[in-house]
Amino acid sequence: MHNGISRWLLVLSALSVLFFACSDDPTEENALITPHLPFAEMAVRETTIVADSGSTFKEITPMNGTVNLVGRSGNYTATMLLAFYASYFPDRDTVNVLSATLYLRATSFYGDSTGRVSFTIRRANTSWNQTTFTIDSLQSGLYESTVRASYSSGVKSDSALVEIPLDTTMAREWLASTTESEYTLRYGIYLVPTTEATVIQGFQSFESDSSAWVPEVRLICQNVAGTVIDTATYSLGVDTFVGAVDNFVTDPTLFYVQAGITYRSIVHFDVGFLPQGAIVNNAVLTVQANPAVNMLNRFCGDTSLAVHSMTSSSTTSSFSSSYSGAYLVSGSKTTYSADIASQVQEWRKGPNYGALIRTNGTREFSALDMVSLYNQTADEARKPHLKIIYSVPKY
Repeated sequence: MHNGISRWLLVLSALSVLFFACSDDPTEENALITPHLPFAEMAVRETTIVADSGSTFKEITPMNGTVNLVGRSGNYTATMLLAFYASYFPDRDTVNVLSATLYLRATSFYGDSTGRVSFTIRRANTSWNQTTFTIDSLQSGLYESTVRASYSSGVKSDSALVEIPLDTTMAREWLASTTESEYTLRYGIYLVPTTEATVIQGFQSFESDSSAWVPEVRLICQNVAGTVIDTATYSLGVDTFVGAVDNFVTDPTLFYVQAGITYRSIVHFDVGFLPQGAIVNNAVLTVQANPAVNMLNRFCGDTSLAVHSMTSSSTTSSFSSSYSGAYLVSGSKTTYSADIASQVQEWRKGPNYGALIRTNGTREFSALDMVSLYNQTADEARKPHLKIIYSVPKY
């Protein structure tokens, strides 16, 4: 009897502890985590500012993109470089080359569609690297004066195949044994525009998405005895182009963003008014283009721009790898906008070197497209604007 009562007392004691523990209201004493800081209320503010400074500059960069350009249009010229990998040519010292044909796939053009595409092909005299070759690399002696092939035609439509017969003597040198003296004969060719050229034609490069559209050379050869004829096609190599412009006309109220040359612009906004602790919720950069000055070929489906943060004031080539895309506002052909909230937040922390605007993506290295934008000296309505929505604590 005594043992039974004891067991019931133990059960009741345990239940009472569980009951009171579960029914306790949370307090600072029994809470697992005690909040010590109050949550501050936030006030949302909005303001729009205009750019206070900016500039356009020319950046010397290698092209090596998906499209190569050659020709002349107005003040613009383009010279194309191409070389098939020497290691893929067999050593055939005794073979006769009956014909050599270069095949290029057209993709774009700049200038009058009724104009003329005209260039000569010269043999390269020195080595070159497509990842580093720029307009500063163009020097006398890079290619020989002898013309190894000529091409003159009207503008070719997108994807049209161009056939250019080459000098068989030059092709024969590509098949010679690779000795020290003969290796210089395998540096490739230069496509140089003639004075008759009035159009710049674009051709697919070795970096083309389609292997069927890359440059090719076809050699038809015959053995010395004249008993065997064979045909071989080679489609592996390197290529690039160099774009240039003479007397580039500028308007002091405009920024210029151009591929292929290359021109980029920097725009600066003073965001020092943002208070300490401000959180940038949204920041939209708006810039106005001048369509009368723009130069966009009809094959350019993408007219977007890239907006980077500058990381230094000492050099124009110092900018963040990440960027925000600037796109035409729906229904407009002149107004670009970009969400640069993260960049404005960085500028608030400092330092603020402004934003770099350049051609977006690989188009900068595969085209001559140019977009002109009104700068900080234009009238108030067309200046670059930055609309910022930010939050600050209520104290």
